[in-house]
Amino acid sequence: MKNTCIEVSIYSEKLHKLFLDIVREELEAIEVSDISSAQALTIINIGTNSVTIGELTSRGYYTGSNASYNVKKMAANGYLVQEPSERDKRACYIKLSEKGLDLYSKLETGLRKYTNAFKRKDSEEENHLEKCIENMKKIDIIWKSILSE
Repeated sequence: MKNTCIEVSIYSEKLHKLFLDIVREELEAIEVSDISSAQALTIINIGTNSVTIGELTSRGYYTGSNASYNVKKMAANGYLVQEPSERDKRACYIKLSEKGLDLYSKLETGLRKYTNAFKRKDSEEENHLEKCIENMKKIDIIWKSILSE
């Protein structure tokens, strides 16, 4: 029997890759080809907020160099606007441009059908998904506490 920690890690990564495939399909459906599924996920994570690259990485979404590369590519393709921080000249805030907000809206709408798949009538699937999220948050807390010891 495999170690359960390893299995959690394997399934988490597998689900992440599957979700990127779903995002890729949505990009193809709306005929957007100048952005990768990982970059589109960044757009989804930024949403209507203004964040720093450091915030994206500290939330655990991305590694530093990967986030920086993707932000540069998305800014070059017109999806992001970069604004220097007024308080800290070393920091730069990023937010979605009009093009980015339009894509965000389309992705939110397109991905809703996948969320709705868990909301079928007389189904406990939505409850299972919420329990899964609760358990993943607990794992996150435990593993972070182990690392900080």
